[in-house]
Amino acid sequence: MMITTPSKNCFSNSQQGFTLLELLLVVLILSGVAWVTISSVENNSDQIHFEATKNRLKAIRYAIIGDSSRTINGKPDISGFVVDMGRLPNNMDELINLGSNPSYTYHSIEKIWAGWNGPYLDPTSLTQDGFMDGWGNDFIYSRVSGTLTVSSMGKGHADDDSVPPVDAYEADYTLPLVSADYRIFLTTTGKDTLAVDFGTPLPCWKCSTSSQTTGVYGTKSACESSGATWYSQYQYTDKAACTYNDTVTAPVNPNNNYGIWLPGVASADSTKICVVINYVSDGAVSQLVSEPSDFTWDGTRQFISFGFPDGTNLPMGKMSYGVFEYITSTSTCDTSKPFPSTATGWEQAEVVPRRVLQLQPRAIY
Repeated sequence: MMITTPSKNCFSNSQQGFTLLELLLVVLILSGVAWVTISSVENNSDQIHFEATKNRLKAIRYAIIGDSSRTINGKPDISGFVVDMGRLPNNMDELINLGSNPSYTYHSIEKIWAGWNGPYLDPTSLTQDGFMDGWGNDFIYSRVSGTLTVSSMGKGHADDDSVPPVDAYEADYTLPLVSADYRIFLTTTGKDTLAVDFGTPLPCWKCSTSSQTTGVYGTKSACESSGATWYSQYQYTDKAACTYNDTVTAPVNPNNNYGIWLPGVASADSTKICVVINYVSDGAVSQLVSEPSDFTWDGTRQFISFGFPDGTNLPMGKMSYGVFEYITSTSTCDTSKPFPSTATGWEQAEVVPRRVLQLQPRAIY
């Protein structure tokens, strides 16, 4: 038998090592993979810090003014520091601690809750270090006039104006709150006009004095100046039934029905009226008084706007209001004389930013 011996160099190629060039290439590839991995981890970490910062600023905004775009049972979600205190917080600490602020109290006459009802933020729910951004730096809190700004200086914790950011994570991230976010301004014209719809008064009215005549007590002002009461004859809905005839004469029997038919009255009487608003200011209840307007007793629908001094504004939240007679001789809005006289107590309403202030109609009857 013949046995063949393998060649001496049969396995020589498989036993050769890597060349220097191959080793350098492997090191270069591994270094690139490591660099990409580290960069990816770093960018992901920055994104996490950024998201944490953004979410904490959202939480601060909600603590201050809530979210009126949300609805609960069809009504805007009105909540937050401004709703309870009627102003912006002076500092971040006011969102957590009562301090010297008044406590939450119900004002039964005005039908309004007012006062500090926090804490509005739980620091432990944001970060164990308190009010800090995602990078562990303090938020910058600034108030200028009616604008509040809460800011994070980003990853580098440096002001963009002094140190230009090198990327999006270095840039400042800001939460601005402007006037329109938490209050409305009252004007005499336009969207934020304060108006009350009194509807169309009942057509037949009468003075309670037994000696009335249309010539003497045929207007509300003349009737009430005599100490009598001006009231509606709601059961009479046509002129003939209200007046018995079209002539201006006294009834034969003063106790008989004899009313004044308002529609088409030759010289309509008018009553000066005004609006008083109760609202929350610095944790207590304050009042705003409108300028007077005229209600005309001519039987037509009365949709009346009330003016306020320039710059008058209301913070978001609950308010109450009443319509009263305006006393010209003393230039006062007399809260002891509601208008109409059948109105009782204060009506409630809500102030919602960027929405028209809705007041309940007041029927005249």
